[in-house]
Amino acid sequence: MTPGEPGPPFFRQLAEIRTAEEFCADLGPLEEYMKTSIETLINSTLTMDYQCTCGQPDPDTLQIDCSIDNGDVTIWEQAIFKASDEDGLYRLMRTAWGDTLYNPKGVFQETFDYVDGKLSSCTGNQCSSCSICPDGSIDIDCSALGNDLFYTTVCDDKYKGSFFNLYEMKIKANTDIKTKIQTTEEFCADLSPLEEYMKTSFETLMGSTLTMGYPCTCGQPDPDTLQIDCSMDYGDGTNWEQAIFKASDKDGLYRLMRTAWGDTLYNPKGVFQETFDYVDGKLSSCTGNQCSSCSICPDGSSIDIDCSALGNDLFFTTVCDDKYKGSFFNLYEIKLKTKENKKANMETEDKKKIDEANMESEEKKKTDETDMDVLIDLPFMSGASSIPRCFVVLAVVGALLTL
Repeated sequence: MTPGEPGPPFFRQLAEIRTAEEFCADLGPLEEYMKTSIETLINSTLTMDYQCTCGQPDPDTLQIDCSIDNGDVTIWEQAIFKASDEDGLYRLMRTAWGDTLYNPKGVFQETFDYVDGKLSSCTGNQCSSCSICPDGSIDIDCSALGNDLFYTTVCDDKYKGSFFNLYEMKIKANTDIKTKIQTTEEFCADLSPLEEYMKTSFETLMGSTLTMGYPCTCGQPDPDTLQIDCSMDYGDGTNWEQAIFKASDKDGLYRLMRTAWGDTLYNPKGVFQETFDYVDGKLSSCTGNQCSSCSICPDGSSIDIDCSALGNDLFFTTVCDDKYKGSFFNLYEIKLKTKENKKANMETEDKKKIDEANMESEEKKKTDETDMDVLIDLPFMSGASSIPRCFVVLAVVGALLTL
């Protein structure tokens, strides 16, 4: 096997965040990706399939192994993830591939190490050098292998190494992700994690590495609304995203109300191609510019949209099985609160009102006790209430105190 571009530059959807159990329960998409990648590499259709398995060497480690037997040859891949204590997400730590053309089964030909989820270094068995190019491609010299097995690649070859290096997986530990609740000021003071996510998402969508960034800004059209806008200029085009949040009077948390994306390939800048509305924090409806239909699938996150009316090379349609998610914001979890905790403020105000009512009631009680001393010795007037005024006051105060 001669190393080459592992996998076709096909459109891939953004990965959902799934637990290890959920991901490992259905490895079919990964196995299909592996098979398609090797077929592209050798430019041939295979009758056999890749088989993938999950394992956990320890509670914080997830190991995924995939292999395929092609006659007398076996090819295999491995990815190792470590769970983060900060947010419960698994970070890719290492990928590797091997082939019995080069080494006995189990001995990897190339290994790739990651730091903070980014490819940082590589090694090749019996190779004199291996380094990571600025765009994430691999520069490797394995000319020492000799015979028909030697190979070398340089940055311009765009060689990516392990098939796992191009397969996006978002896996979390089997507990809820601990997303930090931030104030709008805290979140907007450092938008770099969001900007990195936007850039990575767009790179995954396009199947290529970008040199430009995806800057984001925060704005508040009114005191209870937070608007986040992100955009990126690429060549002659611009791609942009927007998310709008509304602060809740109940708990002071911001609820996602709307997301949207646009691209100058479809419309002038500022005109969104797709818009997604939320109710109580859940995706509820969608619209597409010049699209005949748009609906939310039963899984609550995928989009069924028909934009075939766009014509030319711009038309697109997706169905629920495509797992299309629309705006990048639809898969980015943000937990925001107002600068001041509205719920706490409301509770303080309520307590203050209750205290004032109690003090007023005590004053009335003292006054009425004085009136009661006088009324007790007086005969009831004909036609008057059979309940003295002091008892009416006390009954009302009692009712107030039970509220």
